[in-house]
Amino acid sequence: MNVRNVVKVMNFHSLLRVDSAKKTASKYQTMEENLLDMIDGIVNNRNLVLDKKALKVNEKAPVLNIYLGSDFGFCSNFNSRINEEIRKDETGVQILIGRKLTSYHKENVLFRQESEQFRADMGKVRQTVVRGISHLEYSKINIIYNHYVNTTLVELRTKQLYPVETERSGRRTDDFVVEGDLSRLLKNLVISYAAYEIMLADVFSKAGENLMRQNSTNESLKRIDEMEEEKRKLEIRAGREKEFAKVIDNFVRTRSRKNGSSGEDQE
Repeated sequence: MNVRNVVKVMNFHSLLRVDSAKKTASKYQTMEENLLDMIDGIVNNRNLVLDKKALKVNEKAPVLNIYLGSDFGFCSNFNSRINEEIRKDETGVQILIGRKLTSYHKENVLFRQESEQFRADMGKVRQTVVRGISHLEYSKINIIYNHYVNTTLVELRTKQLYPVETERSGRRTDDFVVEGDLSRLLKNLVISYAAYEIMLADVFSKAGENLMRQNSTNESLKRIDEMEEEKRKLEIRAGREKEFAKVIDNFVRTRSRKNGSSGEDQE
């Protein structure tokens, strides 16, 4: 098996996955912004009288931290960054996504999943978040992951999913009529927002993972080139030494024959 070809295929697939993740992230970001705008429109609308219980947070409850890692190696320090955050998290309830993540405080781990299993069905994580928000089980819900920024940068991020940070200033003055339970609508919007944030974080995490893998394979290809060049030089040197040895051997034999012939002539 040609190692160079295998690494080149890995490098190419990583590049394709980064591009695919960027396109998916663009769609999720649009939904994220719309949900955030709707939540902001309800919470900060001066024309609405909102039941503040819908926004109530149990400050005494623990923090839930969702850690996104990878099932595979060959992607630089992708998982070590996350593992360092897990090691420092001594009190939070933890969900670990990825075979390469380490349980430093096993008593705090709610459950763990492989990345591929999580991406195939996010139901278990989503249900945990929905239950946590609906029943005030957590004072805060965060997701910690490697965020793809651009083709040269992947940075560790902690994104707060709950309570929702609208990051708006001032009061909204939109005037609209609401039919039904506004508080229930707000809670459902918050839950939907958290679910989309999880999917968005996973997409950026996957893009970051493949970017790091692409960089690693680029380095590997460079190293393979260096090794092959060194091997080529050694083979050339060995060939020259072999040819030189033949020349010396022929020279010695020729001298021996001449010396032998001179001795016979003298006799």
